[in-house]
Amino acid sequence: MTGPAVQRKTWNLAALFRLPTGAGPVWLKATPPFAADEASVIAAFAAVAPGLVPPVVGAGPGRVLLEHVPGEDCWEASPGLVGRAVRRLATAQAVLAGRLPGLLASLPGLPDRRSAALAGQVTALLDGPVGGELSAEEAAAARGLLSRLPLLEACGLPDTIVHGDFHPGNWRSDGGPPVVVDWADAHLGHPVLDGLRARDFLPADKRPAAARAWIGAWAALVPGCDPARALRIAEPLAHLAYAVRYQEFLDGIEPAERVYHRGDPAASIRAALRTASTADG
Repeated sequence: MTGPAVQRKTWNLAALFRLPTGAGPVWLKATPPFAADEASVIAAFAAVAPGLVPPVVGAGPGRVLLEHVPGEDCWEASPGLVGRAVRRLATAQAVLAGRLPGLLASLPGLPDRRSAALAGQVTALLDGPVGGELSAEEAAAARGLLSRLPLLEACGLPDTIVHGDFHPGNWRSDGGPPVVVDWADAHLGHPVLDGLRARDFLPADKRPAAARAWIGAWAALVPGCDPARALRIAEPLAHLAYAVRYQEFLDGIEPAERVYHRGDPAASIRAALRTASTADG
């Protein structure tokens, strides 16, 4: 290091520090126990798509040291850049899907959001205090949404390692292929969650191009699958997965910080119901 660390961000889910060194800046990120082990997830993706992820300098429990990724966050991503980001991640995920049985041992503690696990997690929410924040009709309708899980499985896309928060603010580019950062929400599950996240965080006029890129990527990677149908079926399920994640935040952060996420699980369940109503209507 050539100077003091600079704290760039801290909140109840992580802290981020910029460390100046003789070779350029590096980034130290510290995360709580309910965050994914970013170093192991990044290593899995680096093995199949090195340029997709930031290089890891070092890691320890609850912390990771990363090389600087030049460029800017991609909030204003062009349709072309969105397409490259979506296709790069999908290509890597398809490769990892084929290696998943052997990979699991190197990914300790990675949350499981595959269909059976997600169904159990949502049911536990509805059976617990979160269910008490909903009306009986809302809770019953939320349970009914779980019937979409077998339909999603039937679309033929494989379970893989999901980024979990794959929006353009977590992509960085200096004009070249985007690098994907912030893997704290990574989990095992259906890749459609990343397709929806990429699409829904974009301005309305860019969303169709993002959806087409994601559909085209998976259609080419897994012949015979139906990614377009997966996007339609999964919209309410994505909100249910977010409800589970928000409850993990509430269970894991200190009491004084819970005010920032209190009510989020129930709000996400209601978002799932609204999405299903719109889609079915």
